Amino acid sequence: MYEIVATVRTATPTGLKLMGHWPLRWWQARYTRFIMIQRRLLPNETLPGPQEPVIEEEISVDGHRWQGLEIGDRVIVRAFWPGESEIVNSEKGSQGTIGIQLQPQSGKF
Repeated sequence: MYEIVATVRTATPTGLKLMGHWPLRWWQARYTRFIMIQRRLLPNETLPGPQEPVIEEEISVDGHRWQGLEIGDRVIVRAFWPGESEIVNSEKGSQGTIGIQLQPQSGKF
């Protein structure tokens, strides 16, 4: 499981596009990768990147639970595989957290 900083590149009532530096091993998993938007990043907050090769790509996600996000917002995204989706007690009350299974888009992973 990884925590990634992603930037909202497109925001519509029905969808978001998030640009991030995704772990290459996770990105190549194709049909078995999931994400959960955790929260907005605080203005001066940073996270360390993954300690493995990454790929900078944009991911499309369902935006109906995160309608308050705007272009340019930075968010913390949890990238994981099936079986890693358990939410710890402190996160059970997180409003809007959603797990999304990603599908490849037109020839991309």
